[in-house]
Amino acid sequence: MSYNMNKRDIFKGTSLITQHKTEYNTWHAMKHRCTNPKMVRYQDYGARGITVCKEWLDPQYGFSHFLCDMGCKPSRHYSLDRIDNGAGYRPDNCRWATSKEQSANKRPSRRSGTQISKTPYTYQGCTKTWKEWSDLFAIYSWKTTCEKKNLGLTFEEAMGLTGRSKQGRKPKASA
Repeated sequence: MSYNMNKRDIFKGTSLITQHKTEYNTWHAMKHRCTNPKMVRYQDYGARGITVCKEWLDPQYGFSHFLCDMGCKPSRHYSLDRIDNGAGYRPDNCRWATSKEQSANKRPSRRSGTQISKTPYTYQGCTKTWKEWSDLFAIYSWKTTCEKKNLGLTFEEAMGLTGRSKQGRKPKASA
């Protein structure tokens, strides 16, 4: 990690919280969504078995350990992300990530398009995820292209690159 903190400096007391309010709020929310059944998001975290490492849960030095392991948030555009969404919060599984990086790292939902959007597809010798192709062509939203794929359309038809002659549909012009 590019940000390096000295543990001796980390354990200096409550002024640490005021100096790193954003990181503290992130740590506090992470801890509670995994350990407090009264929290709204507990069902998506603690109830699924998502845990927090014991060092980060330490009542006295938990935040200090978290800050030492994670460093400061690079900017307001970053938030805490688990690399493996099936594993808990621990130093080797967490990073600061942008919303775009996090959206590519979501666990599959019950919606039909989510699994398709992460599946790699090769088109004209180049491999990208379905969402990346949809964003690149920008003719339809990725959700629309997923729905079209689920209806059995070919890659080109779902992306709007070719029309379906039976219905006479022509592809939209890109902006």
